[in-house]
Amino acid sequence: MDVDECIAEGEKDNVLLFPPQPASKELRHKILTGFCRDIEPSRFEEAGCTVCGLLIPKSKLTLKDEVMIDWDLLKADRG
Repeated sequence: MDVDECIAEGEKDNVLLFPPQPASKELRHKILTGFCRDIEPSRFEEAGCTVCGLLIPKSKLTLKDEVMIDWDLLKADRG
């Protein structure tokens, strides 16, 4: 029995060919560009939080100058 004979008449359009065709140049470019963007060092670099000292990804930190906080509240009272 032939493979084509095993597939019901209405299902021939749903059969996936293996191996698939090679990816197009545009798809390869999109995949590689996304991969390179995802592994940029800026995605992994960490810095210490000014308030608690925890290491946080730099992409999630806010500069001290950009927030309206009285930083003197964090100073220890030596009196």
